[in-house]
Amino acid sequence: MMHSPRPLVPGRRGPRSTALPFLALGLLAVSLIGACSQKDPADTKTNGPTTGGTTEEPSTPTPSQPKPDPTPSNSEPSEPSTSPSSEPSSGEPQGTGTPEPQQPGPQQPEPQQSGPQQPEPQQPGPEPSATSPDAPGDSGSPTPSGPALSDIDAYFPMVEGATWTYRHTKTDVEPWTEVTTMTAGTGADEGTFVLTDSADRQGDTTVQWWKRVDTSVMRIKREESRAGALRSRTLYDPGFTRFDTRWSVVGFKDSVTYTHTDTDSSGTVMEERTQNFEVLDTAAMVTIDDKTYENCLMVQRERPDTGDIGQYWFAKGIGKIKEIDPDSLTTEELVSYDIP
Repeated sequence: MMHSPRPLVPGRRGPRSTALPFLALGLLAVSLIGACSQKDPADTKTNGPTTGGTTEEPSTPTPSQPKPDPTPSNSEPSEPSTSPSSEPSSGEPQGTGTPEPQQPGPQQPEPQQSGPQQPEPQQPGPEPSATSPDAPGDSGSPTPSGPALSDIDAYFPMVEGATWTYRHTKTDVEPWTEVTTMTAGTGADEGTFVLTDSADRQGDTTVQWWKRVDTSVMRIKREESRAGALRSRTLYDPGFTRFDTRWSVVGFKDSVTYTHTDTDSSGTVMEERTQNFEVLDTAAMVTIDDKTYENCLMVQRERPDTGDIGQYWFAKGIGKIKEIDPDSLTTEELVSYDIP
């Protein structure tokens, strides 16, 4: 038997409807589906507009096509975007699933290594030369800046058989002439040159032994005789300088100390002496009688303990041409010479 529906009575609630909960669930499902259908630019890749105006969903990355990293890198520059949520402009076509090769753009600088850069090794330069002109010299006496005399014979010839004739003059004394002859030493004197002077106004003769020592010519022995009898003998150790090849620059100074041993009839006297030498001129012009000597060396010798001074002039290829003793006012000048 079928029952007829109960009529609704105003003011009285009917039975609860079950349709509303299902309707709410349906609306929630629709909202969730719509939210999932929206694309995130950071997680999806658009393929650009198609002929139908729609876009395709990105395909799942495969090993041959790795999913691009949205983070820009130094090696592959990325295009800047206006905002995270903006879609690509329809006026600029985007690539399809397979990216087209890009035109080579400006090369990005390679990443720099962190930390301080190491300086590149430099090739070693030339070592300073010991003879460089910018090399510091020793202090003391001036060092010749010009060329040194190459040989003693240039201004002081040491030649077997050479002769020099000198004229001696002194105030209130009649001039007299002296002839000096050079011979080579023999026997115990081998290696020396022997200079024999003719007799002076008193009849005394002198014999000197000269020897080359390094850059110098030194007198190592001197004997004085009268009427053939030996009166005195003097030894010089290591020697008394008569010439030095370093006398080539004005202002050059040198000091020589030696032992002077003098023996005569009264006995032997030994003492230490010092002679100071200074170059006063290297281009002196000397005129003797009717002959002029050019480019002569002028050297001054001084004995500091007594103040005794002597001045000497040397001509190239000839030897001593003039000597002055300012204290005794004695002058010695070359009047002739013969050098084989």
